[in-house]
Amino acid sequence: MAKKSLSGLWIGATICLIVFVTLFAVRLGLFSRFSHGNASAILAGQSLPDRDTWMKILQKDQKIGYSHSVFKNMTDHYSLEETLALQVTIMGMTHHVRLNLDAVLNKDLALRSFESRMQSGPFEFSASGRVMDKTLIVKTETEGESREVRLPVQETPYLPAGLVYAVCDSGMAPGDAMSVSIFDPSSMAVVPVRITVGEKEFIKVMNLNQAATRLEIDFKGMTQQVWISEHGEILKESGLMGLSSEKTDKHDALARIDGSAGDLTELLAIPSNVIFDDPQRLDMLKVGLEGVDPDRLELTGGRQSLSGKVLTIIKEKWPASGKPTEAPGDLTPFLQPDTFIQSDNPAIKDLAIRIAPPESADTEKAEKLMRWVYENIDKKPVVSMPNALSTLTHRQGDCNEHAMLLAALARAAGIPAQVETGLVYLRGKFFYHAWNRFYVAGGWITADAAFGQMPADVTHIRLAGGAPEQQLDLVPVIGRIGLRIMDYAPRP
Repeated sequence: MAKKSLSGLWIGATICLIVFVTLFAVRLGLFSRFSHGNASAILAGQSLPDRDTWMKILQKDQKIGYSHSVFKNMTDHYSLEETLALQVTIMGMTHHVRLNLDAVLNKDLALRSFESRMQSGPFEFSASGRVMDKTLIVKTETEGESREVRLPVQETPYLPAGLVYAVCDSGMAPGDAMSVSIFDPSSMAVVPVRITVGEKEFIKVMNLNQAATRLEIDFKGMTQQVWISEHGEILKESGLMGLSSEKTDKHDALARIDGSAGDLTELLAIPSNVIFDDPQRLDMLKVGLEGVDPDRLELTGGRQSLSGKVLTIIKEKWPASGKPTEAPGDLTPFLQPDTFIQSDNPAIKDLAIRIAPPESADTEKAEKLMRWVYENIDKKPVVSMPNALSTLTHRQGDCNEHAMLLAALARAAGIPAQVETGLVYLRGKFFYHAWNRFYVAGGWITADAAFGQMPADVTHIRLAGGAPEQQLDLVPVIGRIGLRIMDYAPRP
């Protein structure tokens, strides 16, 4: 029986990264004289001033990093350069994360082109893009391999960080609102955001009481507050998990971090009302859920069923052998490579064949692939954009990296595979986690390469899919979900 290890557990690192990026990228200024108006028309007539802004990033009032933004008004466009530096503690390990963004924005602040790069330890991920004929063309590079993604856009996309520079001045009134489509570089997806003007109030920033307009920003069900000065500058942001940022000067932003902020692993853990000695011996689990919108999550399907607010998870039966029968629905998407599951990479294809020869039964292939990832990838927390190729190159990662690599190896071996994300039980608490599902022997079966389980135990509670844009569906859940064990059935 494989033993669960906390070091392989942590999808929260990636979620936190996405939240960090969201918190400091979705800086949507609000614009004068609008009400459900067209953003392009509102912004086109503005000429915004140059700005050089430093912010300190806080976790429950303890400094964990800074951001620096330089915005310039050029002849026919705006240029934007942003740097985000973070020092976060995950599973007792300190991680240094750096994100850089260079962008060109049209005069209405719509996105024209961008280049971004994220670095964390040995992991690096970069993306660049441009807008052409209602298509956002994005090129990514990981471990020297380049890929191109084309995203159709029906509405003009905005880079989140660019809209902050819209001046928040005359004509605004509490209750005014607008919606825009933004391009989020962290998930490479175009997503809608709604901004509502709140009340004017005074807040203390840099030891000064300053008049500010509060904005309420709704992003995939997560509410964030931003305070804008009378001169259109961001003074403060407050969002999920006790994260916030405040305007400061360069000296304060770059000052040394003392490392006293709490461990994000424990911050996000959910205590369990029942202690399990061996979750793998459970055949059924019933969980009462509170504080979540079922319509926003992937709670039903496969081994999970929802009745009211009670979710039931049944452990699958693992077949000893067999071949897939005709599958319900189209399995093609679960066999294809993508930006993060590079199943067509030669190194991944060759490894899949060595581990699971083509003549083997799919059940045997699946088990061998899961076991190889479990035994050969070091279980270390990573704060990066998880992808199969980086995981194979560096041979380390948390559950996210394990799941991405296993999905890529399975697809390369001809087995439909996907990633699931949600919660899992360990040592009296539920933690955010990622694992896989394979389609073999005529049905879907769960597999957890971080814990060496197939099928995965029933404390694996699926909440969302595993692609970066789907992981954002977990954002409104974090800090809000209530979970109570209602019933369980141990194996006879």
